[in-house]
Amino acid sequence: MDEESKSDLAINDGFVTYRPLCGTHIGNACKEAIDLAIESDSPVIFTFNGIEIKAYETSTVEELCQKYDYETEVRADAWHHTQEYKDQVDKRNFEVAEKKKKVLELFKKLDLIIEKCFIAKVMKDRGITLTLERSQEELLNWMELFVPLADDIAIEFDKELLISKLNKAGFFENEEVGRNPDWFDTRDKMARYIVGQVIGCLKSGMPPHPMTVSFIEKYRELPRK
Repeated sequence: MDEESKSDLAINDGFVTYRPLCGTHIGNACKEAIDLAIESDSPVIFTFNGIEIKAYETSTVEELCQKYDYETEVRADAWHHTQEYKDQVDKRNFEVAEKKKKVLELFKKLDLIIEKCFIAKVMKDRGITLTLERSQEELLNWMELFVPLADDIAIEFDKELLISKLNKAGFFENEEVGRNPDWFDTRDKMARYIVGQVIGCLKSGMPPHPMTVSFIEKYRELPRK
């Protein structure tokens, strides 16, 4: 690099300042800093996630990455010893404990709801739909409370058990998938679609999708029979 080009670089205390682009990986940032040090014949300094790193012509990507990892661990260790961090951990532990308690309470109520849905399904098979909508609504009300809780990674529950209960209630994976939106003109059709999607998520090893709650809101917009 000639002296004229070098004069265009921001130099502070003998170091060329390098600013990695947003989204740059630490390894790439280190390589670019070393290349700049070689090209400018000057040491380079840059900040990555709040950690200052200095690169020289003789530096290697590996040693700079190791320095970054070390400083990250030091900073994390210091943070873990602060009262603010301890308060956050206590708050999170309390939050998780409360969610687990609510999930247990919900599962205690589920069997009765499933039984009502099962009876309604049997009656529907016999041409009697009097209790169908009421039992489905109870299940979706339960689901609306359960979904936000289950979306927390700290909340564990028996997915296979829940699938079997929903199957007993007369719901199955991916029911009504591929239908035109206009086809969902009754609460029964929408309920089957919603619960079918929930079962699909459970079979994939995931909790119900958070968007389930939005579909339940659409379900409520449909007229009662």
